[in-house]
Amino acid sequence: MAAKPGLVGRDRETAALADALTAAAGGDGHLVVATGGLGAGKTALLTTARELAARHGFTVLAARGSYLERELPFGVVSRLFVCVQPGEEVQHLPRIAAALGQSDSLAEPGPVTLPELHVLHRALARMAAERPVAVVVDDAQWADQPSLQWLSTLPHRIEHLPIFVLAGVGAGEACTGPQTLEELLAAGTTEIRLDELSFDGARALIEQELRRSVEDEFVALCRAEAGGNPLLLLNLVRAYSDHVEGLTAPALLPTVNVRLRRLSPHAPDALHALAVLGGEVTLPRVAELIGTEPCELAGTIAALRRMGLLSPTVLWCIRWCATPCARSSPSPSVRTCTPPLPGC
Repeated sequence: MAAKPGLVGRDRETAALADALTAAAGGDGHLVVATGGLGAGKTALLTTARELAARHGFTVLAARGSYLERELPFGVVSRLFVCVQPGEEVQHLPRIAAALGQSDSLAEPGPVTLPELHVLHRALARMAAERPVAVVVDDAQWADQPSLQWLSTLPHRIEHLPIFVLAGVGAGEACTGPQTLEELLAAGTTEIRLDELSFDGARALIEQELRRSVEDEFVALCRAEAGGNPLLLLNLVRAYSDHVEGLTAPALLPTVNVRLRRLSPHAPDALHALAVLGGEVTLPRVAELIGTEPCELAGTIAALRRMGLLSPTVLWCIRWCATPCARSSPSPSVRTCTPPLPGC
């Protein structure tokens, strides 16, 4: 069976996960943090981790941070423990009782307390006494503050238990609690950074998509245009393939626009200005055009770069919708090197 598109070229990262799972199964608990920009393959990696853990006999608890529920106390905890039978002690902790479905009331906001942490740690330890446990949280940057605080305390609690914890963090994304997220990143036993695909990884992904071998020049140009990002690379290649109708660039825009609005109020205007005006524009000029200060804009641009949104492919996506003339030739450099496709 072919590898998932998001995991092609990610052998090193998958091996690191397998090693951490093996160590956890032997009683050496691990907290692994996987970071990557939009489309880097983070969610695919976490999905693979869940599948590996299940195959190795782990009880798998999985949840995903939600930007819209980031103010709901213990929201991520409630999704993780949805099928877990809580102990009697939760009756004395209203917020935990609410999170674990033992109360009809909503949990009150506020920082996590030591008794609440203790109850959650005990519940996890009881499960681990029966069989190894894997806790997998995607988009941890959007986890509510109490859940994020609990996650950041786990390394010291699980180091001698058969517990594997994996948190996925979107690089550059707006987050619920920056300081708590930094604590989580610092506490991780292992950090996996999903950087741009290597040349060989990009080749493997392109050839899997096109189902044929391709020239080195085409691989190099596609990789450069997409910034080595797997999602962008796939969209770029599909724009020239005969088995996907039309250009796929607009399909990226809703996701990109949602991320931009969450980042800052002026992020959408900043990216549109960079895309349309091109590489000759200066930071003060863009700041003047969108009505913000250059120092604030510099921070936004740094976040956009960490998110992988300054690649030529994304900038062309923006131009595609903003300027009709961009639609006629999205990437001449890649067009000239496009290999013959099956059936052509």
